[in-house]
Amino acid sequence: MIEPDLRAFLEGGLGIHVGTRTSRLEPNGARVELVQQVNPTIEDLTSRRTDVSDREGDYPTGAWSDETRDYHVSIEVPAREIGEEMLAGRIKLVVGDEVVSEARIRAVWTDDAARSTRINRELAHYTGQAQFASAIDEAYDARRSGDLDRATKLFGTAVSIAHEIGDTHRLQDLAKVVDIEDAATGTVVLKPNVDALDDLALEVDSIKTNRLPPAPG
Repeated sequence: MIEPDLRAFLEGGLGIHVGTRTSRLEPNGARVELVQQVNPTIEDLTSRRTDVSDREGDYPTGAWSDETRDYHVSIEVPAREIGEEMLAGRIKLVVGDEVVSEARIRAVWTDDAARSTRINRELAHYTGQAQFASAIDEAYDARRSGDLDRATKLFGTAVSIAHEIGDTHRLQDLAKVVDIEDAATGTVVLKPNVDALDDLALEVDSIKTNRLPPAPG
């Protein structure tokens, strides 16, 4: 329902080639749960909020030019009756001190299970990559602390996620760090000796994302 507005919102910023950009959220009777950049890298902006007013908050996205970036925003709204709708908030693109584009976020209550449980294809794609990055980060933390059982489990989780989203590149990188016995179930064995460069490449690359290819047909 908000897709056309958000597409216009993003396209509205493409003509501005340089400058520090900010996503400004103005929730309306709602609570912001998550603001996260998901492409070209995963970066959680939620805790970086700077209050602009009692309702508005800025989330810095840094300086960028005419590339495309993708963001995931989650807002919690209070319960209402079936069929009701509300303006949950507004999201604005700010360059310097100027608001250059704006989109409204609308919430609609429904008892249609097909509509309420359907996950956006792009969101599912990026959510999988975010889960992969988190598993890799925790796996390396566990291995550094000497908790090899937990590290093995988390590397296995990363393998199963990569298998599920069809990311053969990451599976190849993981195979340099663990022996993959069953990718679907995430059954792996830690390699006793791993090249430091392979470790570094996997850890750094885990936060990078790729865009979802167009749907067939």
